[in-house]
Amino acid sequence: MVVVLVRTVRRKDSDDAEYVAAGKRMVELASTMPGFVSYESVGPGVGIGAFESLEALNAWGKHPEHVKTQQRGREAFYDSYLIQVCEVIREHRWARPEASA
Repeated sequence: MVVVLVRTVRRKDSDDAEYVAAGKRMVELASTMPGFVSYESVGPGVGIGAFESLEALNAWGKHPEHVKTQQRGREAFYDSYLIQVCEVIREHRWARPEASA
């Protein structure tokens, strides 16, 4: 699995409604991509995405609508961003028995 950590700094003059709409559309679109696992916003300017493979992530990165929205982000939404792509080396899970029933 590949995990993508996205950290952004929004422009103060960016349009909130347009930004929220673009974000919702990108999650909706990414969810249809083969190999997409999940996306979660974990706080202002921080999101975590997961894909089954680097190939799946690369396909998402080349999706034409995603490319256009990335450009719009650079033009109108962000002062800066940092995207880190990480491979999952180890995974541990635990669930309370009654929680998984």
